[in-house]
Amino acid sequence: MTMTSLVALVLVDRGVLDLDANVTAYWPEFAARCKSGIKVRHIWSHTSGVSGWTSRSPSTKCTTGTRGEFAGSIFVGFGPSC
Repeated sequence: MTMTSLVALVLVDRGVLDLDANVTAYWPEFAARCKSGIKVRHIWSHTSGVSGWTSRSPSTKCTTGTRGEFAGSIFVGFGPSC
């Protein structure tokens, strides 16, 4: 996480990433399941209210695309019931 944090903070410093923007500004599909109001800073500080993985290690089931794309497609489905 240290390298990820460093890169994200460089992007914030350069004005490319806004911690107060909604995640959907960067990832529109994230709005599924009532997550449209979650800000980047909520994800960064683990205060978004989005739960962790509900299934066993998703990376072992990835058959197409990258593991990140596969994990992202699962994460989009997480969130509270609308």
